[in-house]
Amino acid sequence: MQAVRRTASMPIPPSLRRLQPKLRQTLGSWLGQPARAVAFWVAIALPVVYLPLFTVDVRWLPSWTVFVLLGLNMVALLVGHSHRG
Repeated sequence: MQAVRRTASMPIPPSLRRLQPKLRQTLGSWLGQPARAVAFWVAIALPVVYLPLFTVDVRWLPSWTVFVLLGLNMVALLVGHSHRG
C-alpha cells in the first residue's frame, strides 16, 4: 500500500477540518496534564539533586552543570506551576 502525498491540489476535506480543533484540544489535554504533572514533580525533586552539590567539593563536575540544573528547575517550575493533583 502506497502512502498518498498531499499536494496543493488536494485540500483538506471539510469533515477533517471540523475535527482538527477538537483533536488538538483532546490531544492537548491528554498530553498536557501528564507533562505538567511530571514537570511539577521534577521541580520538587531536582533540588534534592543539586543542593548537595553546593555542600561538597565538586571539582570533578564541569562548571556549567550547576547552571544547567538551575535552568532545568526553572523550566520545570514554569511548565508544572499549573498542576493540580
